[in-house]
Amino acid sequence: SGETSASWLRCLAGGRATIVTDLHHTIDVPALVTRGTWTPSPPVQLDKIAPIEKNASAATGGPSGLPLCVSIDIMDEENSLQVAMERLARDRALRRDLGNRAKSFWAAHHTLKHMQADYLRVISLALDSPTGVTPPLPHLRPDGLETARDILKDMGMSVDIFGSS
Repeated sequence: SGETSASWLRCLAGGRATIVTDLHHTIDVPALVTRGTWTPSPPVQLDKIAPIEKNASAATGGPSGLPLCVSIDIMDEENSLQVAMERLARDRALRRDLGNRAKSFWAAHHTLKHMQADYLRVISLALDSPTGVTPPLPHLRPDGLETARDILKDMGMSVDIFGSS
């Protein structure tokens, strides 16, 4: 869905080491990559991300870009998860370091103050756009009444009681 997990954010706020799946909407989260390397993920070039996807308060890892979680490969999820969990279970210093960075990251990017600023930014973008914000996928563009219109059409009703979309 591209949504930031509330459970994950609570773990960050609590200073816990976390494991995330390597997905498109987490590319800006500095992470240790489990694909045999245990190296930090490469820095994200935010200018390469489409404007609607770019989050003004998105994570870039700050000046250091140090990892704040472990990222597992979705194509090897079962094995990657096992490797990540075993490593975190054995390595107290790694858990501590990831947890400390996670808490700092949460404070810098995900407090209610930051959420409010993001909402205001997106609402302002929508209001300033001459056509509003158009969802990128056609099936997200309808006004939500298509099913009702289809049912009424099947019943032989030619008048749109809901008005035109």
